[in-house]
Amino acid sequence: MSSRASLVLGFLAFLLVIEDVNPTSCAFYCFVVPTRKETFDIASFKNLSCTHFVYGFARIRSDMSLRSITSRDNLQIMSPGNLRKFLGLRNAHPHVTLLLGVQMTANDVFQDVRHARRTAELITNSAKKRHFDGVFIRMEGPSLESTTTQHFLAALSITPSAVSSLTTLAITPRWMWRIINRLHEFADHVEHIYLDMGELPSSEDPYAVSHLDPLMPSDSIPLEDTISGSVDKMLSSGVPAEKIVVGLTSGGRAYRVRIPGVTTHGDIAMQEGVHRPLQDICHLSRISIDEKAACTVIEGRLSWTSANFPKERTLGKKIQWITQEGLGGIGMSSLQFDDPKGKCGAGSYPSHTMIGKMLKCRTREYVRRPPVQCTRLCYLNEETEEFDPHTLQPHWCSHFVVGPADIQLTDFVELAPSVPQLIARITQWMQDTEEKPAKRNYRARAKSMVISLRCSMQKEEFAQLMTSAAKRLKLAASIRTFVDGLSFNGVELRCADLLTKTTRIQFAHFLRLCQRLKYAGTVRQTNWDSMSVNAWTTGGRWISIDDQQTVKYKMRYALREGLAGVGLMSLNEDDHMGTCGSGAFPILRSITAKCH
Repeated sequence: MSSRASLVLGFLAFLLVIEDVNPTSCAFYCFVVPTRKETFDIASFKNLSCTHFVYGFARIRSDMSLRSITSRDNLQIMSPGNLRKFLGLRNAHPHVTLLLGVQMTANDVFQDVRHARRTAELITNSAKKRHFDGVFIRMEGPSLESTTTQHFLAALSITPSAVSSLTTLAITPRWMWRIINRLHEFADHVEHIYLDMGELPSSEDPYAVSHLDPLMPSDSIPLEDTISGSVDKMLSSGVPAEKIVVGLTSGGRAYRVRIPGVTTHGDIAMQEGVHRPLQDICHLSRISIDEKAACTVIEGRLSWTSANFPKERTLGKKIQWITQEGLGGIGMSSLQFDDPKGKCGAGSYPSHTMIGKMLKCRTREYVRRPPVQCTRLCYLNEETEEFDPHTLQPHWCSHFVVGPADIQLTDFVELAPSVPQLIARITQWMQDTEEKPAKRNYRARAKSMVISLRCSMQKEEFAQLMTSAAKRLKLAASIRTFVDGLSFNGVELRCADLLTKTTRIQFAHFLRLCQRLKYAGTVRQTNWDSMSVNAWTTGGRWISIDDQQTVKYKMRYALREGLAGVGLMSLNEDDHMGTCGSGAFPILRSITAKCH
């Protein structure tokens, strides 16, 4: 197997591969949420630096159709209609992502997987018909806790034509904390998870006073009500930082209370809280700042308001924290509540303008690793004599498959001469990385070593061996003794030819491939209809190769079908030196980042 390709991705019974999608920039979500009979003018939106515009929110009718967002969405007399106006944002922002906002309430419960997929198809087709780039789906209630939600999100991200459809899932902290153990599963199917801070766990009681998007906990603000606490919980549960977008709120939330001067987060108000636009509260006096919450507090005679004023110590502090955490971005809801006419003296949309100026994309110097749950088999064979495992990160592989060991006709198991040295290197590497305390949380997941057994006999001879109960038991005992002696955690049994004698396929090392593909005359042919494969013709040869794009579509299918994991053949040939320009182990890194 000296010429085995580095990128042979094994479909070993149940194993597929996925792709890591690393955003090149962080996102800024802006929301156009008109009232039912409202019309709007997009001219004032053109100077905003939003990367995503959401038009919403539509709801699902009982007949499985979507309600229009306003009564004036379509063409009016002498007017293009709200929908066409919104889509016209592409003229001013050619690279902007336009999303159809869909609200799913607690009454929208999936009856079964088929119903979930049918609902997803309805939403996706509606967005496509209206020329949106994707869907911003806001979910709450029991549907989030249902096991069918993952099928719903997977179906949302794939159109019938297998073309990617951008999907953002929005949830509030109130529901995020309830489904935290499943949230990383949802992250695999969406571009972003939008943490809408508009509804907090403590505000389940509509009379409970709460700050607007509190940043840090304090004596009165519990951890689960804060941006920092919610984000940390999402990260520790396995949601990648680059997929988390923190959703903030324009304006303020006002409560009628008895004694405003002593009111704090969590107190009980005389009336339910009311969301007030920035232009209605910016000129009020008697203001103070809650440093922990990073909110402006406005006290009236019988009112208490917590607001997101576009100032450095309040909204600016939240933007700064989100930037430092290396998250996927920020959202601000909504444009109509952010002083569109500049009545506060800071120009139109001052909060959105502040975010556009302050939001900087960065990655953290350390990597928070989620608890990866799917199987990631990394294959190392007798040809990997020069392979140095120290170029790997410990969390990238859940199991190392080393070998081979040969099963003889005499039921004896014999190890290939070069394999003991490979095992020693892997074992030493595990011991070396164990000393680093920052990686202890997931160290156990990289400990499993599996031995690959192959049969030094014909298939017919092996089949005959299996027909004898006594020989089967003797062989099993030999394998068990062999495995226990080397402290392996598992066995892979290969006793069937992978390629027939008539096969005329040549495998090539990936380093040679990427060099050859740079030659003049190389032509790429892509077929997405059946197998989602890349094919290149060069120098009279036809080369089929997987890359991150083709792997994405294969893994979407795997996730939708609930398959168990991923196998990467010939790990040492996954460009382990980073020669081809995508960094070391590009496919393995993609697998690890998404295989939760």
